[in-house]
Amino acid sequence: MKISELANRTNVSVRTIRHYEQIGLIPLAQRKGSYRDFIEDHVKQIEFIKRCKILGFSLAEILEFMPIYEFPREQRCHKSLDFIADKKTQLLEQISQIQQKVDKLNQLQQNINQLIQS
Repeated sequence: MKISELANRTNVSVRTIRHYEQIGLIPLAQRKGSYRDFIEDHVKQIEFIKRCKILGFSLAEILEFMPIYEFPREQRCHKSLDFIADKKTQLLEQISQIQQKVDKLNQLQQNINQLIQS
């Protein structure tokens, strides 16, 4: 399939597909005459990348994860669980930091309200 077909099937831009190829997230498509011929694996890889992005993974993190697909299934599953656990830890830390900021804002708000009432 041509790059425009891949873009339509995955709902990403041609520019995004080129970027993914450029940084190594998806393999370069084979040339077929004057255009590149993308295969079904490209669709699956882009859909996987989209799911990872929705979950908060950066392209660099996804790039780090992609080689895991070449591992045997059991090892791939264990590596996937490790990858997920690391991301959950990062997100929980971010939540904690945000909660601390919210707590400080609440305290500041209370202080200002007390000044107004005094």
